[in-house]
Amino acid sequence: MPMPMQRPFDTPIRPIVAPSRARVAVSRRCLVPPTFLLLVLAVISSGCGDNDGRLSVSGNVKLDGKPLPEGSIEFLPIAGTGGPTAGATIEEGKYRIAAGRGLFAGQFRVKITAQRNTGRQATDPYRGVKYDVQEQYLPARYNRKSQLEATLTPEGANVFDFDLKGP
Repeated sequence: MPMPMQRPFDTPIRPIVAPSRARVAVSRRCLVPPTFLLLVLAVISSGCGDNDGRLSVSGNVKLDGKPLPEGSIEFLPIAGTGGPTAGATIEEGKYRIAAGRGLFAGQFRVKITAQRNTGRQATDPYRGVKYDVQEQYLPARYNRKSQLEATLTPEGANVFDFDLKGP
């Protein structure tokens, strides 16, 4: 007895035995080109390790002759200097900005901040949680109205030490 000819819509539906394997197989085929593309982009964007002209910055911060226990430092480009701002955490009076996150050569305004607990507590109006109230204890001339400047150069180390005076 001859078999009747099957048309495409007459093909029997077979249950999928391992759907997760089917997804993995499809994913592997689809991930190869994007993975290769990401690898190529990473190699191109690395720029042979020159950090695109960015410079590392480091130094020490003292307050009244003693290392600043903790705080933050930020370098902001002054008009005529290109590039982003960059900052770092100050710990035990030391800070460091790596070249990969660094700055371009030029002049920068420097802002230094440090906070301490006031001993008071307040309640967050949205979450109802209590928190310690902190205050900025460095004079405004070092942060909001900073008069500190630094000039970064591509030659040599860019090490800037700041000896701050209290109020």
